[in-house]
Amino acid sequence: MKTVDKIKTAREKIWLEIPSELKKILRRRDLNHPVGNVLFAESCTRDYAELIWVFREEIVNNKFDDRAARKPLQIILQNLSLNLGGFYMLKEGASLVDDVIKDIQDCNKDEMIDLLDELRLYLSRMELWLDMYIPWYETNEIIRANTVAFLNEK
Repeated sequence: MKTVDKIKTAREKIWLEIPSELKKILRRRDLNHPVGNVLFAESCTRDYAELIWVFREEIVNNKFDDRAARKPLQIILQNLSLNLGGFYMLKEGASLVDDVIKDIQDCNKDEMIDLLDELRLYLSRMELWLDMYIPWYETNEIIRANTVAFLNEK
């Protein structure tokens, strides 16, 4: 199966159903788990999806030659893979990114755009799942309660 098809299949799988890896993370009770993984993975997937979009647009609009974009993209994607698979325990996403890293070197411009589009959609969908499990209101209230005295000091 081509990498672009693997990513599309993975994205479609998580479109309506919570990713199984995220279920495992949400059940963890280790130090700083699951909050650390979920908060930082949400930020990571959002930031990298946006960065991939920027690269994609530059390539599509011929502001960045697709051949020249390959090495910086590989470096960025390697960092993404390390974050997803290592720090955030999202091994499936990391594996998909690793496949993109391998394919991006030898594909043509249109294939590269397709890979980036599918990866961006996958990351965006994963970000939405992560975001859904962050109690933003409660988190803000905890931070406010814990910093009120400090902020009122002169």
